[in-house]
Amino acid sequence: MSDRTTPHKSIPPTRALPARATPSVHPEGNRAQRRLRQRATRNGDAALLARLDAGARSLKEHDVPAVPFRVQLREAGIVATFLDRHRDAVVDPTTGAVQRPGLASLGATFDAGLADEIRALGGLLRAHRVERAAVGTPTVGPIIARAAVVLREVDLALGWRDKQRPAAAEPDRDLARVRAAAVVESSSDSIADGLEARCELADVCRDALHGVGGFDAARIDEGFELVDALRAAPVSAADARSADLRDAWRTMLAARVARAREAAEFVFRDHPRVAKGVRSAWDDQNNRKARAARARKKAAPTPPAPPTP
Repeated sequence: MSDRTTPHKSIPPTRALPARATPSVHPEGNRAQRRLRQRATRNGDAALLARLDAGARSLKEHDVPAVPFRVQLREAGIVATFLDRHRDAVVDPTTGAVQRPGLASLGATFDAGLADEIRALGGLLRAHRVERAAVGTPTVGPIIARAAVVLREVDLALGWRDKQRPAAAEPDRDLARVRAAAVVESSSDSIADGLEARCELADVCRDALHGVGGFDAARIDEGFELVDALRAAPVSAADARSADLRDAWRTMLAARVARAREAAEFVFRDHPRVAKGVRSAWDDQNNRKARAARARKKAAPTPPAPPTP
């Protein structure tokens, strides 16, 4: 991590964060994490955060999920809300009969504080992400320069397509959310997150984007490769320790989300519409893509066998 403040340049059409100096290493984490802990202490969650922090630092192996970072955080929030909403059974007020069970029916076999742990881990990860994006990371030469070019190209193609919507059509909220997030060019984490978010949106409509205004859909695939290269780039020792802690939190969050989903699938086995609310939309989408690819491959005509000599 650099010891001097690097001026941040914005990548149109996103906004750049104000430049600030690199914070010194603190035994309890960076500034954003300490602010989170201070708020949690005021709200009575200090013991929970201390327990999660100790668990993360003692974790020997990390099993970071393949799901993108922001998707993991979004789905974790959905799962936490689901746990709160479906904790108690739905009872007929007239007869007192149970119309639908609740997660509380699992008794001592289910952790009642699971939703709080999921939210706390999500908060720690968000604070960590904001701090790394604001501070910046060492540049990785031509990789980050090319990533900035591809990010801008994909962003402009998505923006043009969005402008062609009918006036009465709803705006693309996902695109608006992605473009509203700041991208700091001196931060490999920040530019990787911004590029990945745009490439995922563009991948859904790659056929509609290809060729429009000279845009080549191959840039989408190149963008994903650049994201992987940026995240695999060597970092300083301090960044490596920070990344290890982040991976531990992600591993813990994934384990708790999986536990919640298993519990929901069991309790609501006779209520599939309810159980669907806790499933991973990202996994479902990938499964649909895989099935469609298999169907296309199966429907493709088989080339004739070469003639026997």
